[in-house]
Amino acid sequence: MIIGNVGVLEYLRYIPSLLRGRKIFHADVHYIITEEIEINGELLCSEIDGEPSDEAPVTIAIATQKICILI
Repeated sequence: MIIGNVGVLEYLRYIPSLLRGRKIFHADVHYIITEEIEINGELLCSEIDGEPSDEAPVTIAIATQKICILI
C-alpha cells in the first residue's frame, strides 16, 4: 500500500479500517501486488520491517513458500 498526499486528519479517519485490515478507498492510496519492490530516492521512514533504515536504494522481497504452518 502506498499512501500519497493524505493529511493527518484524513489518516486518523481511516485508522479503524487499517486496524481491521480493510481496503481504503481514497484517491491518494494505492495498492500494488508484487513479490519484489525497489525504492530509490529519499526514504521518509526510520525503519523498514522493524529494521532501522535511512539509506536508498532499498529492495524489499517477499520470500514465497518459506513459511510452513502446521495446525
